[in-house]
Amino acid sequence: MKLIIPILLISIFTTEINEIYAQTKEEKKDVDYSKSSLFNSVEPISLELLVNKKALLKDVEDNPQYHYAHVKYSTAEEGQKEFIFKISTRGNFRKNPKNCNMPPLKIKIPKNISQSNNLFSGQSKIKLVLPCQQKSEQYQECLILEYLAYKTYELLTDVSFRTRLVNIQLKDSSNLEQALNFIGFFLEESDQLAKRNDGKILKFKRYHAENVNREQMTMMTVFQYLIGNTDWSIDMSHNVELIFIQNNIVPLAVPFDFDWSGIVDAPYAVPADILSISSVRQRLYRGYERSMEEYLPVIKLFNDKKPEIYNLYNNCEWLSEKTRKSAIKYIDEFFEIINNPKLVEREFIKNCRKL
Repeated sequence: MKLIIPILLISIFTTEINEIYAQTKEEKKDVDYSKSSLFNSVEPISLELLVNKKALLKDVEDNPQYHYAHVKYSTAEEGQKEFIFKISTRGNFRKNPKNCNMPPLKIKIPKNISQSNNLFSGQSKIKLVLPCQQKSEQYQECLILEYLAYKTYELLTDVSFRTRLVNIQLKDSSNLEQALNFIGFFLEESDQLAKRNDGKILKFKRYHAENVNREQMTMMTVFQYLIGNTDWSIDMSHNVELIFIQNNIVPLAVPFDFDWSGIVDAPYAVPADILSISSVRQRLYRGYERSMEEYLPVIKLFNDKKPEIYNLYNNCEWLSEKTRKSAIKYIDEFFEIINNPKLVEREFIKNCRKL
């Protein structure tokens, strides 16, 4: 059943949204995302980072500092470019050295570089996702699989986070003979996602999943089932952003952080204790009640995108044959389920979350 919001509550809620819209607009007025072309290509970027590696990677407290980094890259259009950026660690689980020795990073772009013509035009801060462990082929493939999960969701909707692969050479300024080579990916900022969709990202401590756009929510939960991800919650504001399009008071839910999904199968990923599964590879639908009629257009969307989804994995040169086959088999199982009405009834209707 849909939740009905009283008219008075809607009025108050709309006023609060408009006030936060105004504040957000004031805070972000200097960022011109229209100049950005960083995510307009799928070609990997080659990037050299020269930074005090130990100081950066050990700075994993609650409020990490920014560290100066010499950044060098080369493109056919620009030739070789060199800039000085500021970089800090970020995140929660992957920032903890007990879990990962390569925390995700955040790059701060100086205003003069953001406003000039280069790869980082129209950017303010960019998230950079790295493999969890240094010199690990397994974790490198986990990162590629997470990147492909983002790309899969991009196939389904424009209201999704964009990504771009980066071939990184990380050099240590305290020991120039040491260098790490690995693949990471840039992740679009929430505000840029909102801007190109004519919307705003708003933060809530509590927001019920049945108060978001119903059709889009159904699609998003089926996507999470596709990749075997249970590590998200709208109610707890966990790994989901709420975007309000064109001042609409009913938001869209945009997922991110897929490293705990079954298709990635990271060594550290385990299901929450409250769930009835023993492995993240076991799929568990976490959406609320829907009718079969509501699932039909969603199933059609996934079937329409099926060739493109398979192409993402079949054409990915950064996966070993073993990992590619495992991912394809996992996707095969999903399509077998959604094209079997009895299994749809069992997985999505009978086993859904109840209000």
